[in-house]
Parts: sequence; structure tokens; C-alpha cells
Amino acid sequence: MKAENRSVFKKSLLGIMSAAAIAAGSAMPAFAADTQIASFTKEYQANIPENTEASAYPSPAEEFSFQDSKGNANQADLVAVKYTSFNTETSTRQNITDLTTNVPTSTNTVMILALGTAKFDAGAAGTTGEMTKTVSVSIPDGSAYTIPGNYYYYFKETAGNTAGVYYNTKNENTAIEYLILVPVKSDNGSMSVDTANIRILKDKIENDKISTVVNSYNAGAFDFKKVVTGTAGDVTKTFKVNVTLTKPEGKTMSSTISITNAGTDSVPDSSELVNI
Repeated sequence: MKAENRSVFKKSLLGIMSAAAIAAGSAMPAFAADTQIASFTKEYQANIPENTEASAYPSPAEEFSFQDSKGNANQADLVAVKYTSFNTETSTRQNITDLTTNVPTSTNTVMILALGTAKFDAGAAGTTGEMTKTVSVSIPDGSAYTIPGNYYYYFKETAGNTAGVYYNTKNENTAIEYLILVPVKSDNGSMSVDTANIRILKDKIENDKISTVVNSYNAGAFDFKKVVTGTAGDVTKTFKVNVTLTKPEGKTMSSTISITNAGTDSVPDSSELVNI
């Protein structure tokens, strides 16, 4: 199998989504009336041999999920604030764990954002119209916040164990980390979320704003041939060849493995493949 770990991020608008738009995306939890819905995009790419069809290398079904800094599933947790009275220096981002006074408590409704998941059917990777899903982010109504400022929520993708699927990681052992920036403003004491300026920050870097998280399914091919030489060589003889494929340790094999009829030299299309 040919493996290439790619984490690609494409710029797109992050904004408030209508209920109809959310319904067209992935499965998501129910939200209370006092929450607002923002989102980011999850894209499932296919890295396959050149000049081949995605249907010849169908991706396994996959549901991508996320977790907060404590490992809790499908949520992001508040880890830092900026421009608030929680900080002694309001112009800098300060970690919640470093604050000693006026720290939001775990019972505060602004501590957690609920995240949806992105579920893809088999064969969706690299397929137009099927490789992109919407992941919801539920944000408390502005009235839940007591102090204006920038609130930063941490999340990362939960790495799965499907062979051939590359999760959103820098390398095999290190996940890419994100912050969701939620700006809260005050208008004569009335608090509101500045929805136009909600941002997702890659690697927790202030100016590295993204809104699409990309995963990939990596599939490859290999071929071999038997060459008979010499004037006495029997070119009609059948040769038996044994091929052993070993899945990576700790991984689940969900991909389809296919072969083509012997004697073909050109790249096969999906109609020529035989599953084994």
C-alpha cells in the first residue's frame, strides 16, 4: 500500500448555518434553544494511483469524531481567554489553568462547546458530492457569558484505527490541535456572541485561521510480471505466484483488495477488478 500522510486545509467561510444546511451535513446532537450553531467542514480525500478512478480504490466507511483537551468525546473545552477581566494583561491570551482569580467554573455553561461528527459511507473519499460533510459547533447564547472578550476552546480529531485512513495528525503519534475562537461583546451591558468573527485556529496559532479539516484515504497498487528468456524458454507454461499482504499492527482492515486478470499491461478500470 502506498501511504502519504496529508493534512490539507482549504479556506472557506465559517459562519452561522441554517437548520436546513445543518440537516444536509452529518449526524449531530440536539441543541437547546439558547445555543447558536456554527460549523466547520470535514473533507475526505482519496490518494490513489494516477490516472485511475476513485471507484477502483473505494474508501472504507468512516465516522470522524473529535475530543477536548481532557479526552472527552465530541466537545471542545475552554482553555484560554483574552481581553477579559480574567486576565491581568488583557491583550494577551492566557490559559485558564494559569488564572488565579475570577476563573470560570466547571458548572458554567460557557465551559464546553458540543461538536458534531462527520460520517462517510464506503467509497465516499474523493467522490464529488460525497467527500465533504459539515461538522456543527454549538455555542452558548451571549447571555450565558458574564464578561466580554475572546474565549478559546480546544479540540483535536480522535484518531481511529482503520488501515489506509490517515487521520488529522502531524505524524503518527501527534494530533493537530485547534482552538475555536468565540468573541463575546457587550452593548450597554447586554452580552452577545460576535458570530461574524468566530474562527478556528490551526495549531493554536492566532493568525492561522482555517475552516476545513481534511483526512485522506491512501491506497496504492503494485504489479509484477514473469519474464521468460532463452531460446528454450516455454512461454506457454503457467507459473504460480504467492502474494502475502499483511495489515499494519493494531489496525482494522476494511478496504477492498482487488486483482486483475493475468496478462494485462494497462492500468485497469473498476470493471476489470476482481475482489479477493
